[in-house]
Amino acid sequence: MTTTSSNNKQLAKNTIILYIRTLFVLFLSFYSSRLILQNLGVDDYGLYNVVGGVVSIFSIFSGCLTTATSRYLTYEIGKGNGKEGKVFSASMHIHLFLGVILLIILETIGVWFLNYKMNIPGPRMYAANIVLQVSIISFFINVTSIPYNSLIIAYEKMVSFAYISLLESILKVIAAASLVIFLQDKLIIYSILIFLNSLLIRLIYLIYCRTKLKTRFVKIKDKGLYRELLGFASYNMIGAASQVCSNQGLNILINIIWGVSLNAARGISAQLETGIVLFMNSFMTAINPQIIKSYASQNFQRTIDLVVRGSMFSYLMMLIIAMPLLICTKEFLDFWLNSYPNYTIDFVRLAIINTLIFSLSNTTITAIQATGKIRLYQIIIGGLQLSVLPLAYFITKEIKEPQIIYFVLICITIICLFLRYFLLGRIMQMKIMNKLVKMLAKIALISLLSYYITNITINTESIHGILKFILSFCVNIISLILFSYIIIFDNDEKLFLNKYVSKKFHS
Repeated sequence: MTTTSSNNKQLAKNTIILYIRTLFVLFLSFYSSRLILQNLGVDDYGLYNVVGGVVSIFSIFSGCLTTATSRYLTYEIGKGNGKEGKVFSASMHIHLFLGVILLIILETIGVWFLNYKMNIPGPRMYAANIVLQVSIISFFINVTSIPYNSLIIAYEKMVSFAYISLLESILKVIAAASLVIFLQDKLIIYSILIFLNSLLIRLIYLIYCRTKLKTRFVKIKDKGLYRELLGFASYNMIGAASQVCSNQGLNILINIIWGVSLNAARGISAQLETGIVLFMNSFMTAINPQIIKSYASQNFQRTIDLVVRGSMFSYLMMLIIAMPLLICTKEFLDFWLNSYPNYTIDFVRLAIINTLIFSLSNTTITAIQATGKIRLYQIIIGGLQLSVLPLAYFITKEIKEPQIIYFVLICITIICLFLRYFLLGRIMQMKIMNKLVKMLAKIALISLLSYYITNITINTESIHGILKFILSFCVNIISLILFSYIIIFDNDEKLFLNKYVSKKFHS
């Protein structure tokens, strides 16, 4: 009980740290996006997103290794056998090798696809090629940084992680703001500045892991460990490929059918979506190591409790910012960007809805990864997610509205949510589908109540513009806290919160 209480306190502390970090990162992210759009223009902003999408397609390979690295590092720390150093070095060897292979592929297939298959205006082809080259190098640096990032999170060093990620966001704002002083091609300049940012952050991760975590990259000859990591990663390849196809693949589909202007709208919606996901990730980054460690120590009941409670709280944390954005999308976009491409409002709302639904799956993904039994899961879920791109392609032949792409994505996300819970219950031999139904009922009730109260509060003629968004945010967060306390919090959580608040008021 003492260990569980200590873990819960650590989880709460890490969540608060990362949540505060997220608020700063979110503000900086929105501000930098406004600067980028203003300095680059709609077409170049869309061009930057779609060229980056070409590189991101190949992140399916690094993505599967990221999951494997994070899982094995955290699992070994949870078991307490001291083998995390070997796992780190082995994963570094694999990431370096993968980085070189991807570098070769991108310099051949990537360059060919950009120049002969993409819908890019002729006068901007030279700039697009420069951006591609810089993006490829940045991608290589990011791939080789993954083991360092995973190690910091596995050890739950969230304060350091928060500081480093905050620095990265500040540097991105500086890069966006500095574009105004350059007379040369600003798209090329911006891509170079982002590359320098990636390089600096990579060096900081390396120095921190060497000095604070005392972990060094050494030669590992354990072939069994390499086979285990690569075997786990190979099944994750399906899931990683499906995620990229449903994101960057759709981005390229939009480019081919509607052009770079719609890519800009997609880029803006993706930026807001990323900002909202940061709120969820602040909690997921804190809870993921505990899910894996609880499974490694064979505390299966705590694992399931963390999965279900974690799903609810990650959803509610996203809803804090998602609800005002859904209600006041136009007001926020008018204040943030002033002018924006057609379909941006629809794209933003649909992207937010899809992300809210997906947030309910994140803890189940972590738990399934923790078990190591991912073959059937990846085949089923990965196969469904891979179907998004061909389904969207064929449906857009009949329905020419670009919003239909998001409707396809949302339908697949809902199906995958139920399947993930079903598969987790089957793998762990525990009945959890009833827990999912109860959870959905609770969060649906909270969402509807919060929407109703927020909407009627701000629906007056005297409130408009950004003031309407700010008021909706304040009303929404108060209503969410109130309804969560009544509907979701159990007796222990209510007692803990009551004592905490009472202590703060009497201190």
